[in-house]
Amino acid sequence: MVYIYNMNPYDLTNNKASLTYPRLLQTVGGNVYDGIGNTFSFNGGVGPTGSQGETGATGSQGTQGPIGMTGSTGSQGVTGSTGIQGIQGVTGSQGVTGSVDTLGSISDVLIIGTPSNKSSLTYNSASDKWENSNDYNLYLNFESVISYSYISPFDLIFTTYSSSLTMSISLELNGNTYSLGQTISQFDTLIVTPDVAGLLIIEGYKL
Repeated sequence: MVYIYNMNPYDLTNNKASLTYPRLLQTVGGNVYDGIGNTFSFNGGVGPTGSQGETGATGSQGTQGPIGMTGSTGSQGVTGSTGIQGIQGVTGSQGVTGSVDTLGSISDVLIIGTPSNKSSLTYNSASDKWENSNDYNLYLNFESVISYSYISPFDLIFTTYSSSLTMSISLELNGNTYSLGQTISQFDTLIVTPDVAGLLIIEGYKL
């Protein structure tokens, strides 16, 4: 009887398993080991799962690779969703300089008065709504009886005032007596003089 053996030195046919352990590879949980349980890597870390391999830490699909999480196109990379140019990044569509501003997501806006480019949104916890309002209050704390010069940053009208103590005030607008309800134009100077020290709140609205 004649036996014909495969002469390929890499063919393990007819070899005892116990004699070929160092030449066998096994994968367990994504890790590679040889036949006797030693950790095995491809060419010192450049194989498929090595640190520089395709799915390794710095490989193309690894955490730090081009399409990995922190890579250039990864979720936190330059053009990733949270990267500087990503959707939620600084220059992305939902970012600080993007086309979609934060007001676009606010619902149930209640309009009070006539909205203008000086209007502001204030959250009302009682109604659970955002209210668009032109209201404007000037807060002044007088530690002594002195005059305060207020330069208006926009057109407005003051309608009433309140104070922490019984207080009378005199109001002068651009050198003339000011009466509550009069229009104050932008950059006009309103001089407020109380008769006692205390906290003063002058209420009105922007035009």
